[in-house]
Amino acid sequence: MVVNYNTRRLIAQLIYSLYRILQPPMFRLVVVDNGSTDGSAELLSAAAAAGLCHLVANPTNRHHGPGLNQGVSYLAEATRRDGAVPISYVWLLDSDCVVMRPDALSAPCGVMHATGAALLGQRGYDTADEEELLGLHSLLIDPAQVWQPTIQPFQDHGLPSEALQRSCAEAGLLAVDFPYTRDGYIIHIGRGSLRVIVETEDRANRHYEWATTHHEPHFSLEADAPGAYAAFQEAFARDVPTLDAPGLIQACR
Repeated sequence: MVVNYNTRRLIAQLIYSLYRILQPPMFRLVVVDNGSTDGSAELLSAAAAAGLCHLVANPTNRHHGPGLNQGVSYLAEATRRDGAVPISYVWLLDSDCVVMRPDALSAPCGVMHATGAALLGQRGYDTADEEELLGLHSLLIDPAQVWQPTIQPFQDHGLPSEALQRSCAEAGLLAVDFPYTRDGYIIHIGRGSLRVIVETEDRANRHYEWATTHHEPHFSLEADAPGAYAAFQEAFARDVPTLDAPGLIQACR
């Protein structure tokens, strides 16, 4: 599940990587679009019509935390409404991530199953310090444990998952560190939404001032990530040369 706001190329790259890299692609992708005006909404609408994703389209920007709550609730409600197979885990991804390994979903799901963890993600950039929060850019949750009235939802501020993670810890739920970027399962470019705010000079955005000094990609401080991402971009540009819906859909199929 991913929340998108005006990151058309990035969200297209993420969808492409999910369908091209994961083997086999056994997942249901939900994208919450927060009223994008850069063509993202139209691209995602076409992708949804083609069966690549489920789109929750907001008319305005509800921001990241509320969008995550909306997406997880959508999945839970869809399961009840449609009588589908119950969801085992929900994988939350930032739109500026790309999947790089075929086992990027199966490996962490295996750890979740073996440990009974409620949350699984990477602590900080390059440390497993137990006091650090798990990174929200790639966070696997067990909704049966986490999506409960006793656990705080995602918040509408700069650390959307802090209250949720703290309340999980207080409830005695297990959180496990997993090397998503350290072992190359994914690449997290970092600050993708902030970069768009600066590039479009979106001064009305409440994060504009912060974005002016925090928009450079950090790649989670992984030394090999910039080169690997450059190679990924070459493959994406070759397979989706015009970055339109028909090209993305064909490449994913």
